[in-house]
Amino acid sequence: MDTTGDVILVQGGGSVAATRQTSRTMKRTANLQERLQEKSQAVGERADAVVAPLHGGAGGESELADKAGKSQMLEDASGNNVSLMDDQKKMLERLWGALMGNQRMTTQMMGEQLEMARQLQEEVQAVKTQAVEESRKVDELRRLHEQSARQLRVMREQTSEQIRTTREQTTEQLKIIREQTARNFEQMRLQVMKEVGIVQGQAAEEIRQAKEELKQAREEMQQAKEEISQMKEQLNTIAGSISSGAQTSPQPSYADVARTPPTSQPSNVRTLSSMRTTPSSFTDTLFCTIDTSRVSEEDRGKAQVGEVRQAIEEKVRAREGGQPNWRCAAVVKDVRNEDRIKVVCRDEAELQLVREAAERTMVKGMRVLRDQLYPVKVDGANRTAVLDSSGNILPGAAEALGKENEVTIAKMHWLSNKENGKMYGSMVIYVTKASDA
Repeated sequence: MDTTGDVILVQGGGSVAATRQTSRTMKRTANLQERLQEKSQAVGERADAVVAPLHGGAGGESELADKAGKSQMLEDASGNNVSLMDDQKKMLERLWGALMGNQRMTTQMMGEQLEMARQLQEEVQAVKTQAVEESRKVDELRRLHEQSARQLRVMREQTSEQIRTTREQTTEQLKIIREQTARNFEQMRLQVMKEVGIVQGQAAEEIRQAKEELKQAREEMQQAKEEISQMKEQLNTIAGSISSGAQTSPQPSYADVARTPPTSQPSNVRTLSSMRTTPSSFTDTLFCTIDTSRVSEEDRGKAQVGEVRQAIEEKVRAREGGQPNWRCAAVVKDVRNEDRIKVVCRDEAELQLVREAAERTMVKGMRVLRDQLYPVKVDGANRTAVLDSSGNILPGAAEALGKENEVTIAKMHWLSNKENGKMYGSMVIYVTKASDA
C-alpha cells in the first residue's frame, strides 16, 4: 500500500542532517518495511516458544537439553537473521537508489528554482531600472511643467503690460487722429465752400455766355432764314430763265458730243459754255462731305453738326489774311446717311478752303470724302474718238471732251463690246457736278 515518509536531502555527494515530510507515494520502500517487520515478529514468536517450555519445566532438566534447545534456537535465529539482513540489504539498496533519484530530482528542481529566482531577480532589477527611469522622466516632466508654468506666468505678466501700454498708445493715437480729422474736415469744408463759390461764379458766367451764344445763334438762324429766302427767290428766277432758254434752243446731249470729232464743231450742237448759269437746285450746290461712321462712342459728341461747324469756322477765321466774321453757308446731315455731314460752300475756292479746314480739325475716326461723281450714259459714241486700236481709253480723251464742253470729267468707261468692231457704241462718263449730269 502507498504511504508517506521522510525524504533525506543529499547535497554535494553527502547526506544532509535534515529531513522533510513529503506527500509523494513510496510503494516499494513501504512493502520492504512491512515484510521486515513481519519476519522480526515471526522470529520473536519462535524464540518465545522455545524459551517458554524451558521456564515452565522443573529445575531438574539437564544442561544438555538446554544447550540443544539453545543451539537449535540460535540456528533458526541465525538463518532468520541472514535472510533478514539480505532483505534489509536489498531494501537499503532500493532506498539508496530512491534517495539518489530523489536527490537528482531535488537538485534539478533546485536548479530550476534557482534559475527562476535568477530570472525573477533580473526581471525585478529591470522593473526597478524602469521604475527609476520612469521616476526620472516624471521628475523631468515635473521640472518642465514648473518651468513652463513660470514662463507662462512671466509671459502673462508681459502680455498684460504690453496690452495696457498698447491700449494707452491706441487711445492717445485715436485722440490725435480724431483731432486731426476734425481739423482736416474743417479745412475741407472751407475749401469746398470756396470751390462751390468759384463754381457758382463760373456757372453763372457760363450761363451768361450760353445765353449770349443762344442769342447769337438765333440771330444767325434769322440771317440763315433770310439767306434761304433770298436763295429761293434767286432759284425761282434762275429756273424761269432756264425754262425760257430751253424753249428757244434745245440742250445737246453727250451722245451728240461724243459723235462729233474733237476738231470740228457741229452746227446743231452747242457747247456747255453757253449753258453756264447758277445752279438750278440744291443738288447743284457745292459741298464738302464728312463721314463720322468710324468715330468712337466717347468722341461722338465732338462729331455733331454744331461742333463740326464751329471747328471749321474757327480754323477758317484763324487763317492769315482770312475773314474774321466768316461763316459757313450751311452745315446739314445727309438725309440718306446720318453718319455723313455736308458743309455747303458758295464756290470752288470756298470748297477747297472748307476741305483744308475740315482735314485740320478732324476728330479721331472722321474722314473728308472725295468729291461725289455723277454717272451719265452716252449712246452712239464714236469709237475712234474714245478708244485706241487695243480697245483702251485714249489718253487725254476725258480732258479734251470735258474742256470742249466746259465740264470736269473724272473718268469714263466703254460699255459696248470692244471685239465686235462697230464704229459706234455706248459709254458712261462720270462728272463732278450734278448740274452737268
